[in-house]
Amino acid sequence: MRYLILFLSITLTFAGWLGKGKLEEPVKVNLVSHTYQEAILEISIPGIKTEDIEKGGVIYTKLYLLGEEGTTEEVGKPELPKISRVIGIPDNGKVEVEILESRYETYENILVYPFQPPTTDEKENREFVIDQYFYNTATSYPENILLSLSYARWRETYLANLIFVPFNYDAVNKRLKVYHYLKVKVRFTDGYWQTKIIEPWFAKVLKKTLLNYEDYPKDVRYIDSPGVRYLVITHSNFAEAIDTLVKWHYKRGIETRVISKSSWTSQEIKDSIVAEYNRNSPPVLRWVLLVGDANYVPPSYAFGSFPSDFWYCDFPTIDYYGEVGIGRFSCQTVPELQVMLKKTLKFMINPPLDTWLAKSVLVAHKEQYPGKYSACKRGIYFHNYPYYKYDMDTLMGALPYATNAALIARIDSGRVIVNYRGHGLETAWDAWGYDNQQWGAAQINALNNGDRTPVVFNIACLCHRIDYSTDCLGELWLKKYPGGAVASLGASDPSYTIPNHGYDSMLYRCLGDTITIPTPARNYKAPMWDLGWLMLFADAHIALRHGSIGRDNVEMYFWLGDPALEVWTGKPVSPLVQHPMVVPLGPYQMAVTVLKQGMPLEGALVCAYKENEFYVYGYTNQAGQVTLNINAQTPGEFSLTVTGHEILPYTATCMATPGTTPYVIYLRHYIDDAPPNGNGDGIVNPGERINLPVWVKNVGGALAEDVIGKLVINDPNINITDSLKTFGDIPQNDSAFTGEDGFKFEVATACTNGYLLNFQLICKDINDSTWVSYIPIVVGAPVIYYHSLIVNDSIGNNNRRVDPNESAYIYIGLRNRGRGNAYNIYAILKSGDNRFHILDSFGTYGTILVDSLVYNYLDYFKVFAEPTIMPETPIPCTLYIYGEGGYFAIRPFTIVIGELRVSDPTPDNTQPTPRYWAYEDIDTAYAQRPEFEWVEIRNIGTRLPITQDDQTIQINLPFPFRYYGTLYTSQLSVCGNGWITPVYTTSTVYTNQPLPDPTSTNPSAMICVNWDDLYPPYGNGIWFLYDATNHRMILEWDSVHYYNPREPWDKFQIIIYDTTVRTPTGDNMIKFQYLTANYYQSNTVGIEDQTNTIGINFVYNNTYHRTAGTLTPQKAILINTYQPSAPGKEEVLANKLLKDKKFNYLASPIVDLPKLNLYLPSDQKVRIDIYDLTGRHIRTLVNKELKAGTHTIIWDKKDNQGKEVAKGIYFYQINTKDTQKVLKAIILK
Repeated sequence: MRYLILFLSITLTFAGWLGKGKLEEPVKVNLVSHTYQEAILEISIPGIKTEDIEKGGVIYTKLYLLGEEGTTEEVGKPELPKISRVIGIPDNGKVEVEILESRYETYENILVYPFQPPTTDEKENREFVIDQYFYNTATSYPENILLSLSYARWRETYLANLIFVPFNYDAVNKRLKVYHYLKVKVRFTDGYWQTKIIEPWFAKVLKKTLLNYEDYPKDVRYIDSPGVRYLVITHSNFAEAIDTLVKWHYKRGIETRVISKSSWTSQEIKDSIVAEYNRNSPPVLRWVLLVGDANYVPPSYAFGSFPSDFWYCDFPTIDYYGEVGIGRFSCQTVPELQVMLKKTLKFMINPPLDTWLAKSVLVAHKEQYPGKYSACKRGIYFHNYPYYKYDMDTLMGALPYATNAALIARIDSGRVIVNYRGHGLETAWDAWGYDNQQWGAAQINALNNGDRTPVVFNIACLCHRIDYSTDCLGELWLKKYPGGAVASLGASDPSYTIPNHGYDSMLYRCLGDTITIPTPARNYKAPMWDLGWLMLFADAHIALRHGSIGRDNVEMYFWLGDPALEVWTGKPVSPLVQHPMVVPLGPYQMAVTVLKQGMPLEGALVCAYKENEFYVYGYTNQAGQVTLNINAQTPGEFSLTVTGHEILPYTATCMATPGTTPYVIYLRHYIDDAPPNGNGDGIVNPGERINLPVWVKNVGGALAEDVIGKLVINDPNINITDSLKTFGDIPQNDSAFTGEDGFKFEVATACTNGYLLNFQLICKDINDSTWVSYIPIVVGAPVIYYHSLIVNDSIGNNNRRVDPNESAYIYIGLRNRGRGNAYNIYAILKSGDNRFHILDSFGTYGTILVDSLVYNYLDYFKVFAEPTIMPETPIPCTLYIYGEGGYFAIRPFTIVIGELRVSDPTPDNTQPTPRYWAYEDIDTAYAQRPEFEWVEIRNIGTRLPITQDDQTIQINLPFPFRYYGTLYTSQLSVCGNGWITPVYTTSTVYTNQPLPDPTSTNPSAMICVNWDDLYPPYGNGIWFLYDATNHRMILEWDSVHYYNPREPWDKFQIIIYDTTVRTPTGDNMIKFQYLTANYYQSNTVGIEDQTNTIGINFVYNNTYHRTAGTLTPQKAILINTYQPSAPGKEEVLANKLLKDKKFNYLASPIVDLPKLNLYLPSDQKVRIDIYDLTGRHIRTLVNKELKAGTHTIIWDKKDNQGKEVAKGIYFYQINTKDTQKVLKAIILK
């Protein structure tokens, strides 16, 4: 697919290619040779893409190097694309760069477009700027091919940034020299090469960055020496609360340190980070977490008047290669912090395991659609991600489906990444969508996404202004609970537009590309998944390529959230971890094997931890194995934790025991809450009395004699009523049981869902040996949430939704997300809009088990929507939920009146009532639904002379064609790129646009079956047939290939029926049929009128209208002007009698032939025709003068060719002098 890039107030009139290489082939930069003295590079530029831009009546040419970002940046002077690369150099070294060889082409009469003042995403419109003096006098620009050379240091790696401009421009003579080949020598001077220990996680970053990574001296391995990997800088108010997250990271093998103070300065913060970083050589500190809002833990203002956290992570000098990933929990109170911690730990440890972890929604502001923000989203969507591609859907703000309600629905259903690109304010996305609304506090608070909390990319201005007078948008995302977001990325100042595009794209490429893009391999992984380094890599990318404005953007972006949190790429699985559960005291090599779906998992972090005795961690090798050298000094439990990107965390409690003495530990238990003490569901609920039978086991090396056990707990919500049990003698490696009469305790009603009861079981033997085990028991209580609703409008129009002026029954699904079953649940429904009436507000549910979904099918709600409610209006509603044991919850939700869905036809945008509708074969609730009936015309019809790329011809219309009310009688323009129009045109436009398409240079009245960049020279051509017998003409693209990529092809056709196939407006029916669906990825399907302002946009670049089903093999779309109607109560030809004043229609029994009894009051001409459901003419039964009186007309169920018709729905159209009548019939056999 070839795209035009659109900019505000700029008209693009021509796209071109200058070069000898393959069209649209990217730049290649290869390392030819490398020694410690020099490196040789080869730069190949197959060509440059050009765009002609008109400004003030003058045509300028804008240049692009494919695969590259950034240009020269002198305002008003020629804008020339750059090639930016990084090479590793000796420590404290320098380089000298020499062009050894160059080859170029010269192009005359090129007026290069001048670089314009950079704009931010603050809706800036600036005047066109040109340095006219320069254009009148300059004969060589720039002075050198090497535009700039700078140095940096990324952790312990020294770098040289090389920026080339492979052009020389003579502005006076409009002469452009393009270097299509450069051979470059980079000579290393000064400094010294030193082999660096580089941990594998950072090696992936460098491999993605350095041209000479393979030749750079390095020792890639994990650093096993102790050292803090995760540093927390917190205000003392939050030191205790943050401990839950710190302990988790420590337990999984990330050494942590917390520095807490009652007041901080920005310099103190940076000094603390730098000191910890320098504590180890090589450094091991990887992440820094700041805890507190701006008034508690201040951001830096080193770059200007805006808050910045990036300053803290880039040292010793600011070179835009950050040393440590950084994030912040911006909280004012401990409860706010606890909300953020709950969501973070839930996301890391046990997220809801369904498809939401594979999904991302791309949201684009409506401005300059389909360019700018929407183009950025399409670039992300269509990028080839070799490691992982999210299941992406788009909300393009300029399209009618792009509303806050639509985004809420997507987030509520689950998206692991929410990505916005557009205008921003301190507290909102600014007027982003079709309805011109902001996305801010009200919308975030309306979310009902529970534990499905996404990571949010706010690639816009100002959304992270954490020193604002109220909570900024990023803070709103994190403080919402339940729901909201787990992390938010945003800028604290107006950010520049062009670097933002590259930044947004790089975030996804970090998550989904392989380490080396040109040679993707299954064993490669993405460069990084953790938030901190995800940002730092994108920072380095835009700072290098976009110059000063890229660096400005880096300074203002930062994370709200845990920088060590990894973004899931799909649903993780539970690993199989093999290890000993019991180990001896003393030095011991503990072997651990980690398998993912039966295969060894490399890179899993494994940590064994026994407080005050050992803390050992390591990473699994290619065989999925790691050996931990532990040394238990005393008997007792220790933890083993395994984490990895593609697996759920695994935790186990292991035991260290002496070899020749007994050692008794807790083994297992069960919950007995049988009535009358409880409800008998085996779950500890608030208010229950529990019987707890327990097994213990002797894992020691000798007999344990006369063992007794005592159950204890220090918890005011628990009253133990039977704490002592006798286990007797327990032989070595044997177990003992309390019996059915176990320990007993009472649970206070104040206990909430998920409340942890941390019992201790203290066992003693005859020798007074004492062993302590822990029995963690979680209290389960129901937590009921609104899930979804089902509409039964059989008392209305039966289209399974609530429409204006309609009553319906509502089944509302409730899901129990708690740990306890819910009993005797009922709910009361209330409306938040006085136009929406609840006729029956009471619904019963009965029992809702843990993690189950129940609808009130037996006792449903009844509602009525007044006719004054506009279609697609969301109505706020509230559900008051009650249950056994005093359970009560309030759950808000919305019901959309007249909501369009994928099973509905797609309307055009005629107001107030659509003229055309597109009916699909999946629109089963509608009488106009078509059937797929492929009509093969290859070698039957005429092959059209479209044999070249981008070709349009004219063919004669075989019958008059009425389209959007205009009658065409001459010719039809047919383009090889998958579209036709009844308006004469020679356009061959291949760059598809959404319909209607107002582009002045593109044709009008387009009918697009598959508008894409097709390549008719490959395939079986384009065919035409006029089928007079069936009153239709057919155009077929037979296995036509695409231009790029060239391999895929598709086979599809357009059928246009003549005017004898009637519609209410007299417009001809149009049918699209798709025999294959190999590559409908970058196309447009739909129609538009002659003014290019009205049309149906069925799909554009894989973004479907919300009523449109995906293009699949054997799909049919029928476009006509019939208003949607349900099939209704059919007049079945079995036993139905239909009469009126002039007609009697008598249906004979099934075994007989259909009869029509017709009474005529006078002699007159009568015509009776039969049509199928698509409007196709089947048979003319009568077309002649009939006498007055009664006539019996019999149809033998055959068409005009004498072929018996298939079973289905048919229509009699009866025309007489006095009236017209249409009757429906169904052939059942």
